[in-house]
Amino acid sequence: MMYLGLIVFFADTSAAWVFSDKWKRMAVALAGTLVNLVFMSIAFWIWEFSRHDVSPEQSIWFVVGFFCLYTTLVNLVPFVKLDGYYALTDLLDMPNLREESFAYIEQRFHSLVGLRHRGSAVQPRLDRAAIY
Repeated sequence: MMYLGLIVFFADTSAAWVFSDKWKRMAVALAGTLVNLVFMSIAFWIWEFSRHDVSPEQSIWFVVGFFCLYTTLVNLVPFVKLDGYYALTDLLDMPNLREESFAYIEQRFHSLVGLRHRGSAVQPRLDRAAIY
């Protein structure tokens, strides 16, 4: 699969949503990130021990490690519906986190500029027990 100009491996993990335990769902969501970190570590390790002779086939390991790090960081950004978002929704027990967040931000923006919001008032749902 091509993603942001990179070749990435993709696995359909939608069957994990039937797990009743949120920690299992989070583990499935973050498994790809863990694999990326393992590949990154291996690539940087190979690059570190072979960089005396900097030839194209040896410096490719740095590029592979960098792109593994890059895809890991992109995957963990919670603003896009990728692994980081789904892990965060499970952690916070908020399945519609993105929709509720955007509705709340839109409501706050309209109130700041003095426009009347068309929808009903949206309040952020934070469980106080989860915070403490």
